[in-house]
Amino acid sequence: MGRPKAFAEAVANASQAALDGALLTFGITPDHAASGYGYIKAQLSEGIATPQQISEFVEKPCREVAQQYLDSGDYVWNSGIFMFQANQFFK
Repeated sequence: MGRPKAFAEAVANASQAALDGALLTFGITPDHAASGYGYIKAQLSEGIATPQQISEFVEKPCREVAQQYLDSGDYVWNSGIFMFQANQFFK
């Protein structure tokens, strides 16, 4: 269950961005339409395990919208896992 190697790669790739002052959240590739999760739309230009700019966040859409997000392939679930330097968070 899960993809621990992919998560470890994403954390390693995000570390420098966090050190540079970014606030990061980790997305999970959805495998079904779920209305109980927030959805993130990222500008996936460099690969799935690299930091991306977020262009949209939608908190718990209805099932029909969640299905549209899944079908588009442009959205990931918000994992609720964040990475940042504490001083950046307080700014």
